[in-house]
Amino acid sequence: MNTRTILIAMLVAACCAPILTRGAQPPGTTATVVRLPAPVEALDPRPLAPIAASSDPAFRPKRTPGELSDRVVSYTMQATLDPSPGVKSVTGKQRLTWRNPSDAPVGELQFHLYLNAFRDRESTFMRESGGKLRGDIMPEDGWGNIEVTSMATAAGEDLLPRLEFIQPDDGNVEDRTVARVPLTTPVAPGQTIELDMSFVSKLPKIFARTGHAGNFFFVGQWYPKLGVYEPKGMRGRTDSGWNCHQFHANSEFYADFGVYDVELTVPENFTVGATGALLGGRPSPDGGVTYHYRQADVHDFAWTADDNFVTGERTVSIEGASDVKVTALVQAEHAATLERHLDASEKSLRWFHANIGPYPYETLTCVDPQEDGDGAGGMEYPTLITAGIATTSEGTLPEVDDPLLEIVIFHEFAHQYWYGMVASNEFEEPWMDEGITSYSEDLGLPDLWPAKRSAYVAYGGVNVLCLPFENPALAEFSRFAAQRSVVRRGPLINQSWGYKGAYGYGVNAYPRPAIALQSLRILVGDETMRRILRTYFDRWKFGHPTSQDFFDVASEVSGRDLQWYFDQAFRSDRLLDYGVQSVETREQQDTVDVILERVGDAVFPIDARVTRADGSMETLSWDGRSAQRVFTIARLPAVQRVDVYPNGSPRLDAFATNDTWTERTDRAGPARLATDCGLLFEHLTLLLLGAF
Repeated sequence: MNTRTILIAMLVAACCAPILTRGAQPPGTTATVVRLPAPVEALDPRPLAPIAASSDPAFRPKRTPGELSDRVVSYTMQATLDPSPGVKSVTGKQRLTWRNPSDAPVGELQFHLYLNAFRDRESTFMRESGGKLRGDIMPEDGWGNIEVTSMATAAGEDLLPRLEFIQPDDGNVEDRTVARVPLTTPVAPGQTIELDMSFVSKLPKIFARTGHAGNFFFVGQWYPKLGVYEPKGMRGRTDSGWNCHQFHANSEFYADFGVYDVELTVPENFTVGATGALLGGRPSPDGGVTYHYRQADVHDFAWTADDNFVTGERTVSIEGASDVKVTALVQAEHAATLERHLDASEKSLRWFHANIGPYPYETLTCVDPQEDGDGAGGMEYPTLITAGIATTSEGTLPEVDDPLLEIVIFHEFAHQYWYGMVASNEFEEPWMDEGITSYSEDLGLPDLWPAKRSAYVAYGGVNVLCLPFENPALAEFSRFAAQRSVVRRGPLINQSWGYKGAYGYGVNAYPRPAIALQSLRILVGDETMRRILRTYFDRWKFGHPTSQDFFDVASEVSGRDLQWYFDQAFRSDRLLDYGVQSVETREQQDTVDVILERVGDAVFPIDARVTRADGSMETLSWDGRSAQRVFTIARLPAVQRVDVYPNGSPRLDAFATNDTWTERTDRAGPARLATDCGLLFEHLTLLLLGAF
């Protein structure tokens, strides 16, 4: 998903950052926390957001020797691009093979026809988006669609007359992004069906990840794509059935793993990039060139073609892993950035190999969209990502210190793991991809680009102004997602179309889960959090986990039951806010009363730290359940400082300004006002720039 606008907005909003915190401590390994003695619902009986149960262990990824995934589906495709003005279409054929993974016969197939989201203003996508998405506007002359022109079984039975459009999510009869096809003979358990299909995909002017801009084509979600048939027990299902949602303004994708064998025919002056490895090319009868790509163990196939690309290549060798051929396809006017594209791709690949797990594919292609095609920028598909350059000043861009290009490339490469291999359902649980990807930025970017810490304003390829604070895109995610105005909008976990508008989706898919995971890291410690991510990836790569599967891994690896945390941070609208209410000296009793308070309604165990004048420290442990807790301690040596979160304030804590008391001054009032003003400015900036 495109993160550029979000990052720019956060950069502007960061002008208020220096006044937002007081007494914050650097994150590190936490002390042992208090185990909560009873369910949080005992304090707040409001129901939690429903989520899918843990997957049945039988549906953890199974791997046949020589295969990474279960390969439920395969596509053998031939497609021809016609870039002519007024046409801009792809004509295709595909042999689709699908295996019934359940223990019951399946009597119909369901397909995604994503491009029909752009056929007119009555599709669910257009009704929900109003023709606007992240600052892009659907042009009036830019409509596109997909038409299935034939469909038959391998035995020759014509199925096209049976195809009918369905609307399982909203009942919008004008929406044609999902179709069902009843079968004469159901597919028996473990058996396969083969279909021969032909289709024509008229590409829209680039909008929402796909389409054309001049002779630049980014072809995503362009073919009839089978939904996922989920057997009972998979992803916590109580009965078997198709999971095939309509294309919504804020939804992304979910599909089975399989094998793609694709031939793409384009004019001979076009350069092509695609999912998978290029096996070869040959002249086509009409004067073009046909390129042959193949990739196994992926759940989608996308490609790009342009007559303006310049190409850079690099082979990345990592000990203990197969070599990866990295390719950068960059607009000619951006040729000076080829090395930046390649460097960022290589650094991202190496970081994830070292910190999360091996990258199993032989190729990675990074695409620079044409300037008019920015709607395709910042997007991910298996082995194929897009970035985007904000300026066209040749020769100066490599010297720009603001690392926005590197940030986008790292983010999109991270999707190769959390979207590509850990193939969660982005329709129903979007945080599992975008949120974990955003959290990965917090971990990886400071490691990879430590010299590019300052925030810059760049124009025309030149740094116009260096701002006197850290670039927020390389720092921990903004705290605005923990504020009351965000949290009270509803639980973090929801269907992608169930949030209140694009803003609700954006904040709950990106920064809110990222800061929830940062808070988890403070709770369990840095090393344990690293093991949680590595274990989760290793267990669920080439699978389809649920939120509860992630929660279960976290509890298992940490050795403690963390469900209380996930119920509050992910499944409720409870606000986290603890603070030091006061520190009162009672000279006659020779004691000091340290009063801690729970301002919000979320419950979090507290190990506050008291620092005295002689440097000694003591810990005040509190289960955090009551409205406040009074600790009476010795008066001497004098108390100089009290920290509610001595190991770093959880990003989910709504206000950092009350986390610390110091003897010399107590600026909580002015600091709270500054926080409120800064966060208001940040919200307005995000909304005005169309980030969400």
